[in-house]
Order: sequence, then structure tokens, then C-alpha cells
Amino acid sequence: MTDPATIAATPYGPASAPPLVFLRGLPSVPHAPRGIDAFTERLSLRGTDGHRVYALGRPGAVAAGATMAEIADVYARALRRRFAAPVPVLGTSTGASIALQLAVDHPDLVSSLVIVSGAGRLGDEGRLLQRRYADQVEAGDRRADAELALATLDFLGAGPMLRAVAPLLTPPEDVATLVPLVRAEDGFDIVDVADRITAPTLFHSGDHDAFYPPEVVRATADRIPDSRVVAHRRCAHGEVVLRPGYGASVRGFLRRHR
Repeated sequence: MTDPATIAATPYGPASAPPLVFLRGLPSVPHAPRGIDAFTERLSLRGTDGHRVYALGRPGAVAAGATMAEIADVYARALRRRFAAPVPVLGTSTGASIALQLAVDHPDLVSSLVIVSGAGRLGDEGRLLQRRYADQVEAGDRRADAELALATLDFLGAGPMLRAVAPLLTPPEDVATLVPLVRAEDGFDIVDVADRITAPTLFHSGDHDAFYPPEVVRATADRIPDSRVVAHRRCAHGEVVLRPGYGASVRGFLRRHR
């Protein structure tokens, strides 16, 4: 049986540098990313130079019907095993949801928190998009990742291209852990308890995010005692890490709270 607390870590940066934990967004591959996922991961990690980054994907097992709190507990056990002190955590999208849940339930593990394209709960449109994604993945529909990408990056005429390559895409890996993770986020909501987060928190969000709308980002940040929101104008969910000031902002925040 796979140990549910087994989470593969992809390291970046010098081993002697201070640690930083990165939690991936969907599809949150459970191994070192390849191809476009590897490229996207590097973009998401802009501003983390000077750290030994441990990029974490899905756990080795996620039970059907698991809640986000139960999934965060799995990450908490993995962090306790690996680190002797609190560490900075950076999460994107669904990884940001896990990071927020982790900071609410296990504040002793998180020294600072960077939330990218995420918030304390999904918006209504985001919930519908992710339900459809989970249904498609479960059915083995090859259009699943292309349609999710379309909702994430529908700019500069990307729609026709993404639809054209959909039949060429391989189905998402390890559906048995991916689908429960997506469905767990459907019920995820820490907005009303976000004041339990003690770590300094930086949000980077887009004003055209179809998954985590600006009003939910603000409602979450307003409850965190030490938080700041950087809102990018005319910016979709997946465009935040492409913005010129993103890396410098993350770098400055991490240095201030090292």
C-alpha cells in the first residue's frame, strides 16, 4: 500500500540555501515535471532564487471523499518529517488552496506565505470549471487539460490552438489521486477562519481570474493580520506569473521575512 504521506520533492537551487516549499497547481504532477509543465514551474518560481526550493505535487494516495483539511494534514506530516523549523511556502492555484489550509491548521509549519492565483475558496465559475474537469478526467476525456488551460490562459487567441492540440494530449496521470484532489477543492473554504493564519502573507492575483475572483481574494486577505495583495490588471488566472513585476515582488517579500 502507498504511504499517503509520501510526496515526491523536486529540488531547485543550492542545497546549502534556506528552504522554501512550493505547492503545485493542477494537474499537480506527483513527480518532476516534464515539457510544458516544467516550463510553467520555472515561471512560477521566479523570485525564489536564494532558496533551496522543494516542489511538491500530489501525495502518493488521496482517498475518495477526502477534504482539503485532510489533504493538508498529509502535507503537514511530510513537512514535519523533512524540516526542523517553519519554512516559507509558495502555492499556486490548487496548491495555493492547500497552502492556505496548511497555514490555518498548522501555523507552526509556515514562516511566510505566498499565494499566487489563489484565495480562500473557489468562485462560482471556478467551482463549475473544476467539476467539469474532474468529470472529464474521470471519463478519460483527452479534452480535459486543454479545456482547463483554456479557462486559465484564454488570451492572445489561444483558444483555437488549445482545442486543436487536445486530441494529441496524453490523459492526466494517476487519476486515482488527481480526481479526489480536485473534488476536495470544491468544498474548500477557509475565508471565515483566515484570521488563524499567523504567517506574513503575499497574494498575487489577476482581476480576470475565472477561478478565484478578486472579491474572494480580498475577503481572504482582509482576515489575515499581516497580508498584502498585488492585483494585476487585465490579467487571467494563469497570466499572473508572466507579469514583469511578479518575480521582484516575491523576491522582496521572501527577503523581508526570511
